[in-house]
Amino acid sequence: VGCRHQRQARRPVVLAISSNMWAPISVMWCSLALATPTAPSRWQTDGWSDYWSVNGTMDYIACRLNSSDSTVDGFGSTEVIVNAPGSESEAHCREACESAAFTCLGIEYKSTASERKCELWAEAPQWAKQVSSAPHVCRIRRIHHYRRDARGFADLAADGGEAACRLNIDDETVNAYNTLYQNRTILQPVTLEGCKTSCES
Repeated sequence: VGCRHQRQARRPVVLAISSNMWAPISVMWCSLALATPTAPSRWQTDGWSDYWSVNGTMDYIACRLNSSDSTVDGFGSTEVIVNAPGSESEAHCREACESAAFTCLGIEYKSTASERKCELWAEAPQWAKQVSSAPHVCRIRRIHHYRRDARGFADLAADGGEAACRLNIDDETVNAYNTLYQNRTILQPVTLEGCKTSCES
């Protein structure tokens, strides 16, 4: 992607002034267009990512489906809520995503004095773009996640019940397909917190 000025043969004096005036604007536009976004690398315990950012900026960032996405709706993969329940705040927008009738994997939220907009993304945004029109934020949701404690451990048991580990959905054995204790360390007796500590070390 490049930036260029188109010169005209006529009115050379005006053209010279115009070039000087537009040069800083062109440079700014190029830096915005070429800036590479930073994908979120941390996840909250509720399954939501941190914010997408560009050059350290997180509050003027719009979601994009991928690096070639020049649309504002992820090639039609979004549902938009404007000045309606679900758009009151970013937290309301996340709740709308979590309770959507379809699998919602991300949000873009914008709030101005005249408009509050919540975009629910059916596909997780894999790119982001810096915008200047109004404050935007872009976040991704992990649909297959479990609520984790402060140490990062998740309880996979449903509704507070008990569960035993298995290698995969087809594993009906109690010893990881007869591997006995290969690749596993058995500590007895031990508390749950002690087990977590051993895992971390």
